[in-house]
Amino acid sequence: LAASLGRAPLTAGRLVALLETLRFRPAEIEAISKQLVVMGIVSGDEPVETERFLAWLWGDAEPQSPTASSTLLRRESKHSPCRGQSKQHLELRALSVHYLKTTLVDQMKEAKLPITSSVYEIEEAVIRGRSEHVICPRDGRQGAAYVDVVDGEDNVGQATHMLSYTWQYRISDILETLTTWCQKHGHDERRGYIWMCCVCVNQHRVKEMQKKGEVVPFQDFEAIFQNRVHGIGKIIALMMPWHSPGYLTRAWCMFEMHTAIGGQIDLEICMPPQEEALFVREVIESEGLDNMWKTLGKVSITNAKATIPEDLEHILTLVSAGGGNAKFDEQVKKHVQDWFLHVASTHVARLPYNFLVSCFKLGRLCSDLRKNAIAESIFAYCWEHRSALRSTPFQNSEKADLIKLGATRDEVADILANICHQRGWLWHKQGNFKFALDTYQDGIKLMQDESAKGMSLPRLHDGCVRSLIGDEPDEAYVPEDKVPPREAIEQAMEHAKAAIEGLEKFGVGKSETAARVLSNMSMTFTLAGEYDQALEALRKAEVIRTEMDTLKHPSNARRLYNLGSMHLKRFRMGASKNPAEDWNLARESIKQSLHIANQCANAGDTTTTDLKLKWLEDHRSVSGVDPAVQP
Repeated sequence: LAASLGRAPLTAGRLVALLETLRFRPAEIEAISKQLVVMGIVSGDEPVETERFLAWLWGDAEPQSPTASSTLLRRESKHSPCRGQSKQHLELRALSVHYLKTTLVDQMKEAKLPITSSVYEIEEAVIRGRSEHVICPRDGRQGAAYVDVVDGEDNVGQATHMLSYTWQYRISDILETLTTWCQKHGHDERRGYIWMCCVCVNQHRVKEMQKKGEVVPFQDFEAIFQNRVHGIGKIIALMMPWHSPGYLTRAWCMFEMHTAIGGQIDLEICMPPQEEALFVREVIESEGLDNMWKTLGKVSITNAKATIPEDLEHILTLVSAGGGNAKFDEQVKKHVQDWFLHVASTHVARLPYNFLVSCFKLGRLCSDLRKNAIAESIFAYCWEHRSALRSTPFQNSEKADLIKLGATRDEVADILANICHQRGWLWHKQGNFKFALDTYQDGIKLMQDESAKGMSLPRLHDGCVRSLIGDEPDEAYVPEDKVPPREAIEQAMEHAKAAIEGLEKFGVGKSETAARVLSNMSMTFTLAGEYDQALEALRKAEVIRTEMDTLKHPSNARRLYNLGSMHLKRFRMGASKNPAEDWNLARESIKQSLHIANQCANAGDTTTTDLKLKWLEDHRSVSGVDPAVQP
């Protein structure tokens, strides 16, 4: 800059042009010019004192006048974190799905832009606003691509996929689509780097070229596009709304799709989850086929539009050289048509599985509302027809891709096993522990026969614990013919251990389910007279519930009841090292359990609880507790 200024006098006119190049705004240029006049750096039409101007610009010298401060007027610039990287590396830098869902959304909130804003609406304040003071690592000038200001492996990396979309799309729809896409394919959101033109192209340079009326030469246009598409190798085409996709009206989008089809590039069409559901409802469950054909009939590169007219001219030239508009339209229509078929077929293929999921949810709701007969009829129907419901409508198809559209063996086995778990619990609540145990074991056998993996298995083992030993950890409060034999207690212990091991394999060893299993496990230890082990299991459950802030949850009422029952039995059996402490803890725990249950309107039958509290009061004298002291 100094060398450039030294070649010719820096007049006031050249100064304004220089400040514009440095991306100062008009109001700022006016303020700076006034300040420089006050300081004597600028005087009428006389040449500007270059050295003093540079010293002021870089902040090496403060202005002498107290009327303003250069540090407030000066726009500070900084280097990009990717400075020094190769051109090829820079061209394929892209943002992770994780970054888009977190930091980008936070920046939109700071700019007071809702997540439903379109790309157009966030471009100035967020995309250019966040990068306007950063030196571009590509050309060394101020104003960089948004992606150039981001660092960190979880946020930015070499593009794994290119998103083909329009700037009219809402950010919320883009993020929902990418999130669903990651879930569908099992991609890590921190390692899925999505190339998007709005953030990966330097929009400052685009605006400059538009302002000057400049265009990219055709040869450069084609080379850049081809290198980018083939360099990334995978394209996600975002299509919405399904009945009139804006995507199919944009020349760039259609050309990206056509290039991927012709170049054997991996192309996947996606849409937001709610849009896909709408398509299925209208086409499969309504009279939406006419809309589908209308959508396909509108597809034509001839009618497509582009924000920059020269881009459209370039694209049409390439289309003409590649076989003409008719061939281009036919290829795009065929691909969109196949995609419509794929979405509809996937829905139909998963209908049996979705039916099972719906039955499971409805049956559980009926069970919770004590509509036991309805719940049992739903669960029984699913179990009796499990063979038919485990297949898909395409089971006999020769096309392997259609067969694969249905739910996986693990998914189907897991939902059937969950139905067994709910059905077993339904029997258990009615006091039929034998039917409950048989149902739980049916579910376990199903999972083992299928070599299936799923959270249902630990739940089934936990169900077996309760059906083997019942609901009471102190046999003194159980009818003599209902007291579980030693063999049943040992079997229950094995099931409890299997449940804990299963939860740990799934990485949920410290979940609410784990806390419930530990509480049930404590009952087996209490019945076996192994009080220290019972107490350890209950303390582990308490730690989990403390961390999850569920100590006032109804399920914790059960843990407190089991804790009080353990202390009561140890006191009753004369196994206490400190009888007064056991008496106090038994009474306090059982009363807390009853309080939580009452607060949650879930107390149920409190007969046994009342009997235990009465027994403790009757035996206060032998506990060593001072009758005058209230615990």
